Amino acid sequence: MTVLLINIGIARFFEAEKSGRLFFIVNNLALILLVVSISLESGSTFYISSGKLEAGLMANFSLVWATGASLVALGGWWLVLYFSRPDYLSDLPFLLASFFFILGVYLPVISPRCSMQKKNSDFPIKFYSE
Repeated sequence: MTVLLINIGIARFFEAEKSGRLFFIVNNLALILLVVSISLESGSTFYISSGKLEAGLMANFSLVWATGASLVALGGWWLVLYFSRPDYLSDLPFLLASFFFILGVYLPVISPRCSMQKKNSDFPIKFYSE
């Protein structure tokens, strides 16, 4: 229900053309994110809960992987834009916002998994210092 109301609000506020562009951008970034994430959160949960990896080590790897995956996703996003909207390629703030969108969506998916397996309620303060 909330998503429906948000979509209606976006469509009313940005009108049809701008809201269509916004949905195009977000949906393509979500698809690219799905491909580059390769279900790391499931693997990290399994290995941390089984005790085969330490949560701190997995958190560091996840941070590096999320940054690298975001850079790879930015390359994929560049290709999508090259073939569909080449006018967006010259807009550096737009490309940086795309990178930080992917990184910002991906990090919260990975990080709490490590924290939950350690039953650490002070995440992220204690988590990265262990």
